[in-house]
Amino acid sequence: AQGSFLTFTSVRNPAAAMATPTGTSLPARVYYRGDKEVEEEIQLTRLHFTIDEKSGVATIFWNEPKKLNRLTVSLIMELQIVLEQCKRDDRVKALLWTGAGTAFSCGADFGDPTMVVDQEIVDGYNKAGKGAMPIVEGASDIALKGLVTQMMDLEKPSICACNGLAVGGSANFVLLLHDFVLCAPEAKFKYPFTSLGLTPEVGSSFILPAMIGMPAAKKMLMLGDWISAQEVKDVGLALDVVPQAELLPKARALAERLAASSATIGMQKRVIHANFWHRAFHLADAMQAEGETIIESMAQPAFREALKGFAKRAAKSKM
Repeated sequence: AQGSFLTFTSVRNPAAAMATPTGTSLPARVYYRGDKEVEEEIQLTRLHFTIDEKSGVATIFWNEPKKLNRLTVSLIMELQIVLEQCKRDDRVKALLWTGAGTAFSCGADFGDPTMVVDQEIVDGYNKAGKGAMPIVEGASDIALKGLVTQMMDLEKPSICACNGLAVGGSANFVLLLHDFVLCAPEAKFKYPFTSLGLTPEVGSSFILPAMIGMPAAKKMLMLGDWISAQEVKDVGLALDVVPQAELLPKARALAERLAASSATIGMQKRVIHANFWHRAFHLADAMQAEGETIIESMAQPAFREALKGFAKRAAKSKM
């Protein structure tokens, strides 16, 4: 299993405009199954994936809008499958990410352990080092070290267009793992770790302080207040805040501009990331420590009490 936390499906953003994927989603190419390398295709159920072969831009929607694009083990596995294809596929020169509906993602779902991807494929990606990277063999990749590592090793340009709210690990995906981020005014971010008795994940314990400084990172991670699109721009995490109607067109124009110089930018990313994340900040060691600490936090009374509260709210919502 990949591991997951709590879902925030009670959080709504009714004022946000609806972002809708266009065109038919492509099947994703699969390269690993069990102990073998393969060439197969699967239909994605949590992502909408298209490639514009003229511009070289792959567009990936988190695509479960009725559930606010919750972060589940199935979504994480599909992200890793699509990432591996985008790395290998010569048609793809740049990646553009966004969320379908009114949210980018409400955060991780603790209550849905369902894996829709064939377990042999999951095992194959894990064995090849392209999937989960648990800190202890047989455990969950609770801090999502595998996903962070894949994103940081991605040499092709990556742009995220945040259309609405993003919570917890989803906020980290938006703000920390891409080359450029554009936000609609409706975008807002929240780190609910303290209220849940949890410690940071998805690299935020070290990537966020490295990007914006320790005091600003502590404010976001420890206080757990909502953070506006303008605030993330002001601290340098977002390139710009643009009207919702202009978000995808402007993000796509940026992706196309970067795609035109994809090879050069890839070499730039390789040397920047190697010097900064791997040599200066020791990405692997930091993710190991992050995983160990969040497992420790999940054994504490504060998290167990938060989990009980979540279970009660979930039961009431089904009545």
